[in-house]
Amino acid sequence: MESRKKVIVGFEVFLLVSFSVAFAYLIYQENKSVLLPYVDEGKFIGKTRAVILDHLGKNLVSAQEAMNTCTVDINGRFCQEYIASECEEKCDVANEGRCLPSRAEETSLCKLGTCITGDGLSCNPNTPKLRCDDIGGTWDERGAGEIPQCQKGCCFIGSENNFVTSAQCNSLSSSSGIILDGENNRFDPGIRSELQCLLLANPSSEGACVLSSNIPEENDCQFTIKSSCNTLGGDFYEGKLCSNSEINTICEKQSTTGIVDGKDEIYWFDSCGNKENIYEGGSGVARQRSWNNGSILSKAESCILGDERNPLKNQASCGNCNYLDGTKAGLAQSGDTKNSDGGNYVCRDIRCSYTDQFGKRVTRENGEAWCSYESQIGTEGEGNEQRGLDVPGSSHYKNVCLNGEVRIEQCASGRQQICSESRDEEIGFSSAACRPNQWARCFALNQEGSDLSRCEDITDCTLRNIDLTKGGNDNFKFSLCVPKYPPGFDLKPDLDVFGQISGEVRSDAEIACGLASLKCTEVSVGGLGGTKRTNDLCHDKVFTETLNNLCMSLGDCGGGANIVGEYTDDGYSVNFEDIDLQQNYISALRKVARAVEGQRGEPLSADEIASFYNVNTGSADYKPEDAQLALIGTVGGLAGITLAYAVQAGWISGAGSVAGGAESIAAGAAEFAGPEAADAFLAEHAGPGLGAYAGAAAGALIGAATVSLLLKYTGVGAGLSKEIQYALIAGGAIAGAIAGWSLVGGTGAFAAGFSWVPVVGWVLGILVIGFIGLGWLLGWGKKKEKEVVFTCKPWVPPSGGADCGKCGDNGLPCNEYKCESLGTACEFLNEGTDAEICVAVEDKDAGPPIIKSDRDPLTEGFDYTQESNLGFNVIGNTSDGCLPAYTPVKFGIEITEAGQCKYDIVQGKDFETMSYDFGGNLFRMNHVMSVFMPALSALQEEGINQDVRADFNLFVRCKDRAGNANEVDYNVRFCVSPEDDLTPPIISRFSPANGGFTAFGATERNVNFFVNEPSDCRWDSQDVDYDVMLNEVNCEQSAGSTTLLGYRCEVNVPVNSDLEENKYYLRCKDQPYLEISNPDGKTRNKNTQSVEYILKKSNELKIVSISPGNDETITTGNVEYVGIELSVQTEGGAEGARRVCEYDSANNGLFDEFFETGGDIHKQNMNLIFRDYEIPIKCVDDAGNKAEGISKFTIDIDNIGPIITRFYKQDNELKVITHENSVCAFSNLGRDFEFVNGTLMNGNEIAHSTSFENSFTYYVKCKDGFENIGGSVVIREGFF
Repeated sequence: MESRKKVIVGFEVFLLVSFSVAFAYLIYQENKSVLLPYVDEGKFIGKTRAVILDHLGKNLVSAQEAMNTCTVDINGRFCQEYIASECEEKCDVANEGRCLPSRAEETSLCKLGTCITGDGLSCNPNTPKLRCDDIGGTWDERGAGEIPQCQKGCCFIGSENNFVTSAQCNSLSSSSGIILDGENNRFDPGIRSELQCLLLANPSSEGACVLSSNIPEENDCQFTIKSSCNTLGGDFYEGKLCSNSEINTICEKQSTTGIVDGKDEIYWFDSCGNKENIYEGGSGVARQRSWNNGSILSKAESCILGDERNPLKNQASCGNCNYLDGTKAGLAQSGDTKNSDGGNYVCRDIRCSYTDQFGKRVTRENGEAWCSYESQIGTEGEGNEQRGLDVPGSSHYKNVCLNGEVRIEQCASGRQQICSESRDEEIGFSSAACRPNQWARCFALNQEGSDLSRCEDITDCTLRNIDLTKGGNDNFKFSLCVPKYPPGFDLKPDLDVFGQISGEVRSDAEIACGLASLKCTEVSVGGLGGTKRTNDLCHDKVFTETLNNLCMSLGDCGGGANIVGEYTDDGYSVNFEDIDLQQNYISALRKVARAVEGQRGEPLSADEIASFYNVNTGSADYKPEDAQLALIGTVGGLAGITLAYAVQAGWISGAGSVAGGAESIAAGAAEFAGPEAADAFLAEHAGPGLGAYAGAAAGALIGAATVSLLLKYTGVGAGLSKEIQYALIAGGAIAGAIAGWSLVGGTGAFAAGFSWVPVVGWVLGILVIGFIGLGWLLGWGKKKEKEVVFTCKPWVPPSGGADCGKCGDNGLPCNEYKCESLGTACEFLNEGTDAEICVAVEDKDAGPPIIKSDRDPLTEGFDYTQESNLGFNVIGNTSDGCLPAYTPVKFGIEITEAGQCKYDIVQGKDFETMSYDFGGNLFRMNHVMSVFMPALSALQEEGINQDVRADFNLFVRCKDRAGNANEVDYNVRFCVSPEDDLTPPIISRFSPANGGFTAFGATERNVNFFVNEPSDCRWDSQDVDYDVMLNEVNCEQSAGSTTLLGYRCEVNVPVNSDLEENKYYLRCKDQPYLEISNPDGKTRNKNTQSVEYILKKSNELKIVSISPGNDETITTGNVEYVGIELSVQTEGGAEGARRVCEYDSANNGLFDEFFETGGDIHKQNMNLIFRDYEIPIKCVDDAGNKAEGISKFTIDIDNIGPIITRFYKQDNELKVITHENSVCAFSNLGRDFEFVNGTLMNGNEIAHSTSFENSFTYYVKCKDGFENIGGSVVIREGFF
């Protein structure tokens, strides 16, 4: 028995010694927050131990030696075993310790498991359950490796790595103050080995990566970073060069010198092509110092290139270039001192010295960028004198100093991009960028309902305030938001690509410039105190200059000079020669063509940078001056009463006034029933008790009305001041009151006292009427109108090609836009080659264009007669062949080469002095124009006899690009018949179209339509006669307000949203001028049948999808801007209506229309930077239905090349596996090969292969879909 015990004890000692390392892991260290991992003893050892001890221990157990378990002993330890006789003594009974009559492993309280605290902050293995409960932990019978919160990974914190749990990693992050960002600082549960985790620490440290070979003395080596070496499977020697003799590689030191992409310095390279230390000279001592015993020598410890006075002092012997000090390694050039080892690279001065466009010698720092301009830019002046300065043909340019060379980058042609520059004067450094010109946003703000006060919130916009008022009734005054940097237009547009507008082909430039084509009506009215004038500044040179300034601000429009100062005036016209642009104004325009020092384009705001953008130019509505009632109090009694009513009823007439060119007469619209009506009223209501006073009051009203009607219908009132009008009406009122007194029959003593009154009343009345009659004979109140029309057209280059060779003379590159601005005959050749040139095209015939009639545009129902080389007649379908009144007629001419055409009504004028363009001022082969002639009766004021046929002659001449113009007029003839107008107006062209839609839930709708002649129009909800209709329509009526569609009418109609259809009935009555003057007693024609106009109810407009959206993340490569397509889908709204969507890329309230829109799919290409985006979107259809949404997404960048995770050889093929889809290429010549020069491997996903030759070394690189190229991997036989 005793010997058996000794054997057992001996075996236990053997086990303790043999497995002390394993048992050490079982020791619980209570003061440690992080435990080393528990390692179980092997199954074999455990089983062997159990079998042997069981065998040796048989028959040894006795009652005296039975083992009990003390839950807590007197030393505070848990679940300790003692022999039964000692257990009670050893237990801490005072603290709930007690003896249990069993072994610890057989006691549930002492069962071993993992104790978890802090959700994984501590995971203690082999902990008794009782102990875990005591410390407030969570006990789990599984091992720590099986519990999720106890599983360990690699915790990357700063430059330190720890193999810990996720909770422990968070604790380390908190204590270090380094936030886990999921990138450099992160927890990676995929790394399951502590050794692997530790090896990943400081992955970017450089050193020698030794790639072992089967032959020890042929170990290859790659100088790289630790993480790459781990990928390659090599042994990493931090801080060592591959030529270090201690690591036994095939690489020999300092074989050649050269440069490294992304580095400033010149380096030595070993025989394997690995970078070594910075070059310090070719002598033995210098070489040895640079080699630094085979260890890395830092930049700070390397040689010094120069000093402050001479940065290149040691250029021949030092390669320690410093980009920040203005030096960088490059090929030696003339003037450089080559390095003493005969290499081709030296440290070079990378600043730029050059002569600028103003003749000054300038030095710029490397990386500095600045702008160059070909003219003055932006705007100058205030109020009416403000104008845009960028001249036709000019562009903006960005200059960059890059490694000692000035590079010129043209911003987008035609000033579609602006060069903006900012300068830090403290350090003397400029930055510049070509950025988008947001000129389209300026136009958008002029739309109806827009807030013009936001105009100057946009960097590229400025608010133009036009004011040609001097007081009184002058009101040619309005504001327009225009570009600060006017855009350039195509100077030779291909008109085939533009749409038709009213049958005439028009270019973008014609449409944009036409926004500044305006009319102002000067009105003069004769009167007692002389002639009163309204808007007399319109017939003044200031009118032409002001509108030409506005015209120039819209783009390449108006009269202006090109980049060489050549002025042309084809871009504008005004219908009075005496107010043409004057020479001093033109001289100022020529000076604008010279750039000035110090000017800079403004940078965009932060919101605008995130962005990447139908102007209604209707003039201000006329608002007649309120009647001035102050004088009423000076006329007592009855006169005061009647004056107040006269003003209210509109009996007092106002002088003619002009609002933005639209005539508006402040004449009363109320009708007076006349004396008969008054008599009837008195007969019905005047009883015996009425009395003389009531009769006098009624008589006063009749007298005032009679005088006011005479003032109105004779026109004399317009020529008298309001004070005199009031006096005459007061006189009429007094005379009427006296007559009323007499008619009623005053009685009694009061009446007897005033028996003389009737005689005085009649005399006074006769005097008043006589005074009015005298004014009528003298022409008081006769109104004369003078319409002054300014037409803004596209700017036209000078004739011919004399200046073509000047393109690029200013030191800035020539381009097509600039070339074409120098002359109509200039053409840009060899674009995109090294032989670009601007030349004058050859004029093959040296003669002017030949003109002939063109029947294609001729309006149906009309014809040409007497066609010859001298002209033709246009005839209509009337009895005498004349053109019918108020009918648009279109006709055209064709010329043998592209040219401009003009006409005049005066024969014999040369081309340059002709007054009017025939179908626009652009160079075309086909020219079309339309005429819309009023009835002759409407032209009496123009001196045309309405009773005699009127013949019209248009004398036409054309000019080609070379400047050759016709010397003989080409005559287009037509006539207008004197026939009486017996036809009622024709109502047409509704907007919205008849049968169109109203917005969902709308209560009213604005409706426009046209009539073919001046008319008064009305509407009603019932189909009734014109005179019974209740609602008036506002219609244009002046001769100058006609359009190719006729005269515009406008009205707001109510909408009942409960009805599927709302119906309206319209009728018109023509010749409104007969109400003013109708000596022949002609009858106005009115519609006898209504035009039924229908508006339909529409559905709600909805946005059903937006892409990108829903917080989508778009990943792309390492590029400056990312191209995305913003796409929106809509549904609903008005059936068949056009649906237009807009987006606000900067989220600042400024919206731009989608490039592709109009249906239910709306698309816009955008160039965006890397960030989060929220882009508001709004859509509207023709009926006014609206829908809104938002595109919310993130753009992220992938700038890391593919990583080769594995390579192996199979069936004589090299197999390479990458971590992402990619293409791979290899070279056998060295690791620094260009990817495009490598041999492509098979495969374009993650698996790649190529045939493998044992004798070759394979240098493999891979490239992903974003053009990111990963590091080079070296593979050779023996690495597998």
